[in-house]
Amino acid sequence: EELASVSANSFEMKPKTRTYQYKDRPVIKETNPEDEEKKNADDIEEEEPPEPVPPSITFACYKKTAGEEENFVVGFGDEKAGKLIEGKFGDEYSLGEYFAGVQIENLLEDEEISKVKSLTFSSSQNFFLGTNDDGSVTVRPSAELGYFTKYSNHDPNSGGCSGAALSFDDEFLLSVGDDGVLAIYRLN
Repeated sequence: EELASVSANSFEMKPKTRTYQYKDRPVIKETNPEDEEKKNADDIEEEEPPEPVPPSITFACYKKTAGEEENFVVGFGDEKAGKLIEGKFGDEYSLGEYFAGVQIENLLEDEEISKVKSLTFSSSQNFFLGTNDDGSVTVRPSAELGYFTKYSNHDPNSGGCSGAALSFDDEFLLSVGDDGVLAIYRLN
């Protein structure tokens, strides 16, 4: 780690960093042998598709397991809004892709995609919490991020749920919102 003095009361750190660039898994298209023959006969060169622009990451959360496995979960904005991606440093593609709250294909016609506002693991590391702008909190088992229980107690018109935490024994869920409400749930 390097330290550079910025002023008498502050400094700038330049620690070693690892980066992760999200990439969609390639789609394997089924080809028809007749189409391949026609394509070869025409000898028309196709243009390379443009390099995809990675989606913006709005929140990230890091987890190191007892087995020393280092995973992270990110929430996206833009066209991937409403999705969570689980990744691992060194892996080219994501380990899993999950819905932040409502499954996008189950949305009603006038319903908007819920956007992630915060992500965190419980202090026990047994649960993963996500807060959303629709006023909900999702609680997921850390080992199975595809499953969740959704709690809604905050006004989406006031900015939704802005933070959540589980008690040390994972028995109580506390959530706060931009609506000024502190909600406490007993999880049994």
